[in-house]
Formats: sequence, C-alpha cells, structure tokens
Amino acid sequence: MRGSSFPSALLLFESQAQTGEWQTEASLIFQGNGDFTDTGFDFNQLSMTRYLEEDEIKIGKFVTSVGVLDYLSLANVLNPVRAQFFDDANPNIRRIPLWMVQGTLSPADETTFRFFIEPFDSRYQDYTSTYLSIALDRLLPQYFSSYNLDDETLEVIRNEIFLPAYTQGIAPSIKRKVGNYYSFDNFTLDKTMIGFDYTHADFDTMVGVNWFNKYSEVPFIEVDPDLIALIQNEGDAAEHIKEYLDQNDLSVVKSVEGFRYNQVSIYGEGAFSEYGMRFEATYRDKIPLIDDFSALFMVGAGIDHSGASSYNDFELQWIYLDESGQNIFATIWVYKYPPFFLNGISIRPENYTMYGATEGAHQISFLPNLTFDYREHLQLRIQYLFYPDDAYYNTFMATLGVRF
Repeated sequence: MRGSSFPSALLLFESQAQTGEWQTEASLIFQGNGDFTDTGFDFNQLSMTRYLEEDEIKIGKFVTSVGVLDYLSLANVLNPVRAQFFDDANPNIRRIPLWMVQGTLSPADETTFRFFIEPFDSRYQDYTSTYLSIALDRLLPQYFSSYNLDDETLEVIRNEIFLPAYTQGIAPSIKRKVGNYYSFDNFTLDKTMIGFDYTHADFDTMVGVNWFNKYSEVPFIEVDPDLIALIQNEGDAAEHIKEYLDQNDLSVVKSVEGFRYNQVSIYGEGAFSEYGMRFEATYRDKIPLIDDFSALFMVGAGIDHSGASSYNDFELQWIYLDESGQNIFATIWVYKYPPFFLNGISIRPENYTMYGATEGAHQISFLPNLTFDYREHLQLRIQYLFYPDDAYYNTFMATLGVRF
C-alpha cells in the first residue's frame, strides 16, 4: 500500500415499492472513509416516480444517465463517479445519487425526451475538489513545459512551488476558499442545473443529443499573475522565480471564482455483428485553465466484444482546448477473462489498461484485479494500481463485499 493505509467501509441497504401509478425507491448508506474521521448513515437514494401512460416524472435523490461511453464520457454531467467503485455493477454504488427532477416524455415508440432540474450540491463540489490537487500536481509541470523552459526552471517550478504547496498548503487553501465561495450547507437553487436530452432508437441503433447549463463543480483558480509572467519570461526565469519565493506572506492562489457553462453533446450506439460500437462528441463553452478560460471539444468512441474466451471493451477520447491549442488523448482497454471455479468459488481475472497523453508528456497505468465470488453473497476483490513511471502512486486495494 502507498504510505499509510486505512480501512474504509460502505454498506448499502436498498428497497423498492410499487403502488398503482407510483413507485418509491429508497436506500440507506453507511460510509467510513480513510481513517474513519468521516463516517455515518445517510440516504443514498430516496425518490418517487409517477407513471402517466407513456410519460413519467421522477423526483428525489437518485442516479440517472445520458450518453453511451462507459468510462470516457463527458456527456454525462448528472452524477459524479465514486472513483473507488468506478466499475461496480450497481449504479447506486458506482455513482453518487443527487437531488433532482427528471421528466420523461415519449411522443412515439422510438422517441424519448427528458428534462432535468438539479440543484447544485456542495457535497459534489467537495468530492471533486478532493481530487483537484492530485490532478494539478501531476498536470501543472506538463502544462508549464509547453513554455519551453529549461530543465532548471521546471525543476524549481515543480519542487519549490507546486509540490510543496499542494502537499502542505494549496489543497487546504483551495478548500477554504471554495467553502467561502460556495457558502451553503447542502444545495442551492440559484446555481441549479437545467438540461434536456433527446434520443431516437431504431432496431439496433440509437442516437441522441443533449444540452446542459450547469454551475461548474470545478471553480476557476486564479494563480498569481506575477508568477505566470515569470514563467513565460524567456530570460533567466529560474533566478527570478527563486526571488519570487523569498517574498513574505506568499500566496500562489489569489482567488477562486465560480461560473456557469453550456454543454452540447451528440451520441449514438449500435450493434454490428458481434461488436457493440458507440460514439460521443461534446462541446463545452467554458472550462478553467491556469490563467484563463477555454472552450473544449471532445470526440470519443468505444467498441466492445464478448466471446467465449474473453470480454474486451476499448474506448478512445480526444480533447482539444481552444485557448491553449492543447490536444489531450486518453484510452482505456478493459480485458475480462471468463471465470473459472475452484472448490465452489468463482474466480474472475480482469485488467484495465489506461493511457493518457498530451504534448510532451504521457502516462500509462494498469489495474489488474482478481474477483472471488462465493455463491451470490460473498465477494472478495483484490486490485493493484500500477504506474510503471511513477511508483509513488502504486496502490494495493482489497474489497470485501457481502450481499444479502
């Protein structure tokens, strides 16, 4: 295990009831995270659905979905993924249920129109910001390398500014500033998301389009403009950055700004022979960069095949940031062997290969795992997240599941 290790627990109790036109779903969750400083019971899901002939309305706290990609989708902005359960078969574990209203209209057998109203949930924002410093820690040195700085300057930027700041100060600082900006307990109506989704299905194919106007869960974090100017200076940047570091009461993060964005996606999927194929294309008018906003374009595609000897699922994603002219590529390949049995225990080997690349930098990781199932009630999953180029992030995980 990496560094210190702590056990965590997740218990989920689900129920469902149907009375005439009404359906009620409820689930209670217990979570113990990290060193068990954040534990307790909460409603994971609590919703009511009313069916009206071909239409329905659903209100409450629940998980829903748009788009077709399994892992590399940007179209689905409705429910965040629980990173540690990103491939769990139960969507109420894989994703975090949120309060919302979903209306579904079916004017024809092949056509479905849905609308969504989702108040902004500060717990969603807090969950996202938890991983923000890790992402910045890994991406900022690559971002600054685009300025063609010498190795000494990059070393100063990485080791003397950002790594210490993220591990000792910036991550808590970001959370404090974010908490001050998003000053509400759970959710707020004035930052409510609205969205529409339209799908048309015909035989073995389906196409869809959606639009969302959403308050961003990742704020714009303004880095000190003086530091940006020093980094962009083609002169002796390293020496000037060292002088910058000698300032008293230095604050690299100057402000945190919330904002709304518009996003449009088109998507589709179909079955061809023994292969399933799917695609998504997304445009978002605003995402935060280090010193500015940018529009984002994304194109993704996936193909899967299930045979007697294995299951393969491959997805590819290309992202283009208009402001910086940056191209980002990501892939994931899921390979699952058929289970074999030993003394009544089903054993399923699987492997996830993940790769990402941008100008001048790339990263590959592997997540092999073994899942042991005893009947339908007991499951043990052993995983090892392996980064060949960065052993610091190598992580061993073991998950014990009990179903009854």
